[in-house]
Amino acid sequence: MNDRLRDPSRPQSENLGDATGAAKSFDAESRSEFALVPEGGLFEGQVAVVGQTRVEGRIRGSLQGPGTLVLGPQSKIEGRIECEALSSRGAIVGPVVARKHAHFGDGARLEGDLRALAVEVDGDVIWNGTARVGR
Repeated sequence: MNDRLRDPSRPQSENLGDATGAAKSFDAESRSEFALVPEGGLFEGQVAVVGQTRVEGRIRGSLQGPGTLVLGPQSKIEGRIECEALSSRGAIVGPVVARKHAHFGDGARLEGDLRALAVEVDGDVIWNGTARVGR
C-alpha cells in the first residue's frame, strides 16, 4: 500500500500475493473498508478487475481484467469471471478463467467451469463443473 495512504495507527494487513500470483486475504477490519462491493451490497453490470479487487457483497454481471480478484465469505458472483488470479471464499455461479492461479478457501462454492494454470483448494469447498488446469 502507498505509505502516503496508510494509517500508521492501524495494523498492517497480510501479504496480498505470492510468486504464483495467488491472492491472500486482507485482515478482518479492512475487508469491508476496501471492498468494491461491501457486505450486504449489490452491483449489477460489468466490473473491471484492475489491481487487487475485493468483493464482499453480490455482483450480477461479468468481472474481467488483468488484476487479482478476492471474494470474501459472504460474496456471491452471478456471471463470468476472467482475471489474472482468484482467491475465493464466496459463491460463484458462472464460468471462471484465472490466467495464473485460482484458490478456493473454506466455504467457497463454484457452480461452473474453471480454467487456470494452477488450482488450490483448502477446507470444505463445493464445486460443480469441469476443470482445465495447466497450459
